Amino acid sequence: MPRTRSLVVCLLVGAISVAGVVWGFGVALRHTPRPFYQGKPLEYWFNQLPMTRIDTNGFYATVSLSDRWRCGLASGAVRKWGRWIETPEASANAIHRIGTNAIPFYLRKIRRPIGARETQIMKIARAVGFRGFLFEDVEPEREQAVTALILLKPLPPQMASELVALTTNMDPYIAGAALCAFRTKEKELLFLQSAKSKHSIDADLHRIPIPPDFP
Repeated sequence: MPRTRSLVVCLLVGAISVAGVVWGFGVALRHTPRPFYQGKPLEYWFNQLPMTRIDTNGFYATVSLSDRWRCGLASGAVRKWGRWIETPEASANAIHRIGTNAIPFYLRKIRRPIGARETQIMKIARAVGFRGFLFEDVEPEREQAVTALILLKPLPPQMASELVALTTNMDPYIAGAALCAFRTKEKELLFLQSAKSKHSIDADLHRIPIPPDFP
């Protein structure tokens, strides 16, 4: 009985912590200036971008572009990234119009790791019956941030230096994303057109040599 009571207390504390985290995120978002384009916020256009990633293989890395991505939970909750509402060209135009003021937002997306604390919070949330999404999805948003930074080249010197520094990050996923954004040019992006397709389409763009000191 005491053990059961302790478990219930732990779950309640976890639920309160989760609620606090969600509330904190909401407060932070309300107090952060949000750039708009055509009446829609940066986050909307960012979410509609294709995803650019780098896949290492031997001495070269292949840069690939994904059209769209969908993630669904057993509860029915769904998240989507990429071309579901807007065309890639429209999203790219929005990123250009919003401009370099949003670069810190994209860099935060690139350097954001998957934290152990978030994993623990999600486990507690599942234990108390929560079946939705609590946090941002690191991988697809990191790849969308790569696309956004490529579209905005040439980057301001300070931002470019920060991107170069991220190519040596200890996290290989962060380093790979930064390398991909640093080495790829806007003219090398291939926006995928598949208006009638129900599936995501991937395309290999080009190969770049991997630096000797790459993580």
